Amino acid sequence: MRTFRCRLIGNNFVLMTEDGPHRLGFYGLRDVIADKPEDAEVQAVEQIWLELAPRLLNMPEDPPSVSVESVLPVTGIDKVPPQPFTWMSENEEISS
Repeated sequence: MRTFRCRLIGNNFVLMTEDGPHRLGFYGLRDVIADKPEDAEVQAVEQIWLELAPRLLNMPEDPPSVSVESVLPVTGIDKVPPQPFTWMSENEEISS
């Protein structure tokens, strides 16, 4: 098994912020241990959904999306630490 670093981008995530619900996007990195890059991609996306699904305020007809921009092998990493998201506004305030 190898460690892969996956760069992901998320769009259309309606989440509660200090100013109320907002539509946000994000960039994120996830290091995952897998046999091949394709498996790492699947694991990284699953990690994102598990982490963010409980916080989602999206309506069913307006789902968020996550895509993988890159998957690269990395060396010298024994334990995979959690990594934060870099959030960006999608310039839309959601009325409650």
